[in-house]
Amino acid sequence: MRIYEYNFGGNTIIEEYISGDEFSVEAISLNSKHKILAITRKFINEKSLVEIGHVLPAELGKDEQDKIEKIVTKLLDHIGVKNGPTHTEVKRQGNNVYVIETHLRVGGDKIPLLLKNYSGIDLYNVYSEIISNEYDSVNELVNGDSNILIENRSTAIWFLHQDVEQPEIISSISGVEEATQLVGCVEVNIGKKVGDIIKPVGHSIDRIGYVIFDGHNENEALSRAKNAANLINVKYKSNNDE
Repeated sequence: MRIYEYNFGGNTIIEEYISGDEFSVEAISLNSKHKILAITRKFINEKSLVEIGHVLPAELGKDEQDKIEKIVTKLLDHIGVKNGPTHTEVKRQGNNVYVIETHLRVGGDKIPLLLKNYSGIDLYNVYSEIISNEYDSVNELVNGDSNILIENRSTAIWFLHQDVEQPEIISSISGVEEATQLVGCVEVNIGKKVGDIIKPVGHSIDRIGYVIFDGHNENEALSRAKNAANLINVKYKSNNDE
């Protein structure tokens, strides 16, 4: 087990692993009233268990969406969330929805960027307003009648997830300019450069970069993002080479 690689200096809690489709739920709360802003479908690399892609919003049936929203809202009530953003991760296994974890913060892995691109809602600005005791935007989001969902639009991110067995050196990167010219491109971001040492992906920070693409629906946005990611060719050489 990978846990033996780490020394936490204390006891370890082992939890049951829940298989199934994974989603994250972004919400904002004001005076203990909660507004679900988005449900994001997440994709995981089965080998590393690191996320490799997201699409927002997840295309769910009304019953499925209602079930997830009710479970998350009940959770936020139960733990006493009053004001601010929350990020909750859930899994759907058959007809059951399981809460995996929740956080009193905005989501990571560029989810706030996806939400802003999709809806115009800037969670960081909203959070800053709450900290500054300014609630106009939050009040409009939580108590307003506006519908967050936008018909015929989705946005997806796909991460460049290198498949190496040991640390290697990036020898070349190509295809970036071509990827930016594809239909639906929002952003292509490469966080590594030639000469950098990369290692097997064990954490989100190990990934090389990402692409973000829009589409008319979930499948189109995901397909465009995956195609762009596949177009970017990163080559390596052994870390032991001269």
